[in-house]
Amino acid sequence: MKRPGVLLAISVAVVVALIGVAAQRVAAAPAWAIQPTPNPGAERGDYFTVDDVSCTNGSACAAVGQHVSRQVGRPFIERWSGSSWVAETLPIPAGDRSGHLYGVSCPAADACTAVGITSLAGYAGNTTLMLAAHWDGKQWSEQRIPIHPGSVSDDAFDVSCAAPTSCIAVGYYYYDMAGDFASLAERWNGTRWDVLTTPNPPGGGYFTSVACTAVAACVAVGVWFDDTGTPVPFAERWDGSSWTIAPMPAPAGAHQTIVNNVSCSSTSACTAVGWTLDAGGVWAALAERWDGTAWALQSPPAITGSTLAYLEDVSCPDANVCVATGFSRDNAGTDVTLVERWDGTAWTVQSSPNPIAGGSSHLDAVDCVAIDVCVAAGDFHNLAGPRHTLVEMYG
Repeated sequence: MKRPGVLLAISVAVVVALIGVAAQRVAAAPAWAIQPTPNPGAERGDYFTVDDVSCTNGSACAAVGQHVSRQVGRPFIERWSGSSWVAETLPIPAGDRSGHLYGVSCPAADACTAVGITSLAGYAGNTTLMLAAHWDGKQWSEQRIPIHPGSVSDDAFDVSCAAPTSCIAVGYYYYDMAGDFASLAERWNGTRWDVLTTPNPPGGGYFTSVACTAVAACVAVGVWFDDTGTPVPFAERWDGSSWTIAPMPAPAGAHQTIVNNVSCSSTSACTAVGWTLDAGGVWAALAERWDGTAWALQSPPAITGSTLAYLEDVSCPDANVCVATGFSRDNAGTDVTLVERWDGTAWTVQSSPNPIAGGSSHLDAVDCVAIDVCVAAGDFHNLAGPRHTLVEMYG
């Protein structure tokens, strides 16, 4: 029989060891952390926006947006190499006066496609064309996307590539100078872009986002306006040959419902996020789930002390894991970062840092390459100064 003193010593040693293991687990728990990013020209008042991010793995990401310098906006790109972010600027196409990249998709480390708009010099009004850029592992090169027949202006908001030689870009086009518009989708086959025929809800609509789980399986979401002028969400599914409308519900009594982004882990598991304005004038976060048959509303939590909550983007690395990002506005009118996570049952708010107190911080994009490895991107400013890029990593 061991003596009590020996037993006590052994017990203490075991407890200390268990505490040490627990401490290591707590220390290793994933958390959001701000990453340093370059902002070339910020010292002279240039400002930046980041609208989308796509990662092949934890050491290869691309974020896109716009760099505004001396009142001229240029397509802006930042790439993550696993150790640092590097800023790159895609030249404006010859003869154009500005450009902006809104979406990016990287199916491989040496294959990314970014899309957006470029405005034409010498044209009246806000005439724009869709713009595409391709990364081959060494450099970015500009691609022209054909205009929709009968279009007077085309805009691309998002792109999803199921493979390096298969991408779908979505947005909208104006078909007259009165401002009437319709949804727009184009497909890249590795050689060229082609316009696809898309059905439209009554009165037309526009796509805000697209997610492809396979070459012949994509879901696009967007917004259309009903007879009263109220914006309501809709979705369409691509089967490789045609698009089909899939209705999306809006919260009862909503004055506006905007769906801003979509992510799919499979053909029967998609999540779309955005925001909605209720009858009481409150802007609240919106989430909807596709189960392969129909869309259904979910219930993101209300943000304590917030007067507004927007979800701008979502990424679902697994059928039971989604991460959505955006911003909320507190009672003082300050915008702060917002991250929410879906665990297959419910949404919960995750803690996310803000670069400066009293400033404005948005996380407009997110991509998760694993359930605990995510990158979020956006911008921040101190209300009196220019916008700077903001990147946060989780894992």
